Amino acid sequence: NLSFVELGNNKISGSFPDFSNHPNINNLLLFLEINQMSGCYPESICDIGDVALTNNYDLPFQGEYYRFCDGEDQIGAPCGSFFLDNPGEILSDCSCHIEPCESFHPDFDMLMTFYNALDGDNWNDNRGWKVASEGYVCNPCDFASFSGTWSGISCDAADRVVCIDMDGISNCGFSGFGGNNLSGELPPLNFEKLETLILDGNNITGEIPNLSEVPSLTHFWARACELEGAIPDLALVPQLEEFRVSFNNLSGPIPDLSMNPNLNTFSAIANQLTGCFPDEVCNISLFEAEGNLELP
Repeated sequence: NLSFVELGNNKISGSFPDFSNHPNINNLLLFLEINQMSGCYPESICDIGDVALTNNYDLPFQGEYYRFCDGEDQIGAPCGSFFLDNPGEILSDCSCHIEPCESFHPDFDMLMTFYNALDGDNWNDNRGWKVASEGYVCNPCDFASFSGTWSGISCDAADRVVCIDMDGISNCGFSGFGGNNLSGELPPLNFEKLETLILDGNNITGEIPNLSEVPSLTHFWARACELEGAIPDLALVPQLEEFRVSFNNLSGPIPDLSMNPNLNTFSAIANQLTGCFPDEVCNISLFEAEGNLELP
């Protein structure tokens, strides 16, 4: 008597069952989109009243079964995520075979270090990053025709990463403290062309690493995280324009700012900073340090 199944957007795996013996196959409605099904289609799928299988990436044609019903051969059909650099194909045993990509982007290794250090598999949005960690995507600046880059990544005209935005809205600008469920300690950063790093609203612990290997950095935002320790030497990022680290557990003095002539925003509200203000704070358009009880 089965007539309707709605199991979309789950993690159902295995092959699509043969319904050839179902007495009401022409009236059967099956909605199984966005799952993890694999294998080949049975002939009976073409007799079912309605089937939704899109975004089952390991099925032939990524779940677009009607192409099989229209006469296309499912052996050799494309499979695998639309986001892959090299789409896979269905082999004679009905498995989806995907060739790993071979040439890596100059920022790839550092991005993978960042992803792994901050529990990337559990981010709210890890489009591009996840399949890259599995070896199937190599270029963060050329991810898919409709998304362009990995989530949170912006690139320049030379295909170098210039922005990493992990505050939950990937626009390389202020969008609140929602975060992207990053968790862990920031690794040493080595991005030659990175200009903007936004980490607001994540569970990032430990110290801010040395910034000597991000010489192009202009914007560093890490508000409402769990950062601790001293603010690093900002003289190593002479192009810095905005430094926002409010609502953390940072301690120690405000560093020398004499080598940051472009700095227009320094915001470190509600930390545990100590010592005296450097003279340069008088020249900063927006300087905020309220809530640091041991500052003057």
